[in-house]
Amino acid sequence: MREKISVYVDELFSDAALTIRNAEVQQEILQHTLDRYDDLIAAGKSEQEAYDEAVGGIGDVSELYEHKQAAEEPKKRDFPAPPTPDAVSTAPQTGRKKKLPGWAIALICVGVAAAILALDFAGQAAFGVLRVGERYIYESAGSYETLDRTGFGSKEQPAAASELLTDITEIEIHWLTGDVYLVESNADGVAFQEDYTGDNEDYRMRYRVSNGKLIIQPCKSRLFSNMDLPRKALTVFLPDTLTLDNITVETVSANVELMGGSVDSLTVSTTSGNITGPGLLAEDYDFGTVSGDISLTALPADGSDIDCETVSGEARISCTAAPDEVSFNSVSGDLRLTLPEGSCRYTLDLSTVSGDRDTDGFLSSGDRLCDITAETVSGDVELRTGP
Repeated sequence: MREKISVYVDELFSDAALTIRNAEVQQEILQHTLDRYDDLIAAGKSEQEAYDEAVGGIGDVSELYEHKQAAEEPKKRDFPAPPTPDAVSTAPQTGRKKKLPGWAIALICVGVAAAILALDFAGQAAFGVLRVGERYIYESAGSYETLDRTGFGSKEQPAAASELLTDITEIEIHWLTGDVYLVESNADGVAFQEDYTGDNEDYRMRYRVSNGKLIIQPCKSRLFSNMDLPRKALTVFLPDTLTLDNITVETVSANVELMGGSVDSLTVSTTSGNITGPGLLAEDYDFGTVSGDISLTALPADGSDIDCETVSGEARISCTAAPDEVSFNSVSGDLRLTLPEGSCRYTLDLSTVSGDRDTDGFLSSGDRLCDITAETVSGDVELRTGP
């Protein structure tokens, strides 16, 4: 019956454009329905009774997702690209308020807001691999290139590296499964490498450069998969002498590790991938995840704005300097924010249903003021000061 529920929810979203946001909405509704089914079985209902009642509570979801355009092919997904940990070098690191995520609105609309408190993705991605019958499609595919892999691609030499790109001001990364590393380097430009030991050319990353913008995709467009897309790693090297305008990273189950560099605006969003690292320097940070955790140990956030949105993922952010504004939005995920002792005073505007507030460990002092806004259903918020 659980498989039957999955098929039922798939049919409800048959007209949905396959974007990461739509995937989040669909996964949330599926997870809630499965939880509801399990509860009914535990209460003594028969499998058929539990199925009928669980799917009957979903209702009409057609207004809760973005629909396909007329020309869009079925099962198009807007996923991103990956490389490997051994090749990565480390580097030292020196209010606006979002709406509740779309999936949360979806659940509220169908009358199941109470179930939000029990959401638990257990680290499972909405779509961890390209599965049989699915396509990965992106625009202007003919303008993308692959890296020269002469001598590479074996287990002994898995990495294929780019030449140094000196005119890059913006980076957009799409990755699916594996790992993405943003690493500071002493080179004068941007470089990147893919670590992939397979021999399927369709699974190699693609990239293009246009008007100073580097775009990276995980594989061939219109890839019709007969097997799972393998885990790969993508490493992007950022110059230590240059501040880029914008970096955007979108993944499904791939983890993202931030290991240095400088940018005006940084956006990282995942479905189940974790966001980790010391951090990198930015004026605006925008972190989003469904079930992945956020763990940043030395974020150089002096005077910056931090926007953090999760569903069930935990957020643990330690800053080396006080930001100006922090906005946190979650359902069941907790936030623990650590700021340097003596760096600032703070204001906290917390809106929650059943979450707790803990500020006992925060020693407020100094002339600067950090404005913190938090909105949760059951998630807790903890503020601390540390060395």
